[in-house]
Amino acid sequence: MRPSSLAVAIAMAGCGTVHAAGTFITLQTRGAQTTKVSQNGEYLSAYVRGTGGVRWTRSTGAEELVPDMDFSNGINNLGTVSGAVPVDGGIDNGGLDIPALSPVSASAPHVLTLPAGVANTEVFDVSDDGTAVGIAFDSDYVTTAAYSWTAAGGAIELPVDNAAGGTRANAISADGRVVAGFNDGTNGFRRGVVWVDRIATYVQKPDGASLGAANAVSGNGAFVVGTDYPMADGSKASWRWNVETGEVTPIPGIPSVFGVSDDGQTVVGATGQFDSPSVRLFIWTEAGGTQPFSDYLTAQGVNIPLPLPLKGSLTSVSGDGSTIGGWLYTSAGIRSFVVLLNLPDRIFEDGFDTAP
Repeated sequence: MRPSSLAVAIAMAGCGTVHAAGTFITLQTRGAQTTKVSQNGEYLSAYVRGTGGVRWTRSTGAEELVPDMDFSNGINNLGTVSGAVPVDGGIDNGGLDIPALSPVSASAPHVLTLPAGVANTEVFDVSDDGTAVGIAFDSDYVTTAAYSWTAAGGAIELPVDNAAGGTRANAISADGRVVAGFNDGTNGFRRGVVWVDRIATYVQKPDGASLGAANAVSGNGAFVVGTDYPMADGSKASWRWNVETGEVTPIPGIPSVFGVSDDGQTVVGATGQFDSPSVRLFIWTEAGGTQPFSDYLTAQGVNIPLPLPLKGSLTSVSGDGSTIGGWLYTSAGIRSFVVLLNLPDRIFEDGFDTAP
């Protein structure tokens, strides 16, 4: 999807500068941290501590506060935001978090039923058919469980081989079939797990070594990316897993990854969550390998209207790789941004591809 004339006009009037190669747009909502871009690139969700979240719409350029939620994270192709609503102030204030979804134009979030036997639940992501996934936990966080919720079946705990270990579902494909997350092993290592039709597979190296948490799944469910891939030189890389073949590809130079395109050729992330100095934005492509995001944009001919180096994280990418979202540390505090790229059409680069 290409931006409308209104969206381009908004970008030119605001912080972005339009070029033939693409547009860099800084969101105006202060304190917003981008969490996900929808597969179709039309929507972006961002978390704002204390006020819930923001929904950005590409076709209009509008930034809309998501009402009555204290946590927001995922977003689907219909613009539905996933998260939680607070009870008695929410978990940050001694209360509870109740799972919820906020569709476009909703006056209030749609509250979901809690899984049996837990006090809190947060929805980390939602598919186009409304399937919600996330984490269920007690107030003391002693036990956490990954779950899936549907309108027909309610909340169902996702199966793992170590129920005593912490578990969370981080992301879901657009059709709701593929879910990515983690399950702690008996040694406490956070192992990447992928559920396909609710059947769990643990992501491993060819030698059988477990890999770290699965953070994101492509919108079409073809690829999953995660962390903690040990390299031969002792460094830590991230990984990309092909859902159909089981092939694991190391992503060097990006310890933390949070998004992957439908063809698996673009992966986005950051140097690390607890880096000092602050985390830096990185992108990996099959064609160019790992590089700083600012270098990638410069090579694409995109103007960056902010001081370098960029500090923060890339958190999501659309299915076609043309829309990339993230957040930055700036002199005005944390700010979110979205980059709209005019990439060459990949459909015929290898001849007539089969239908997805």
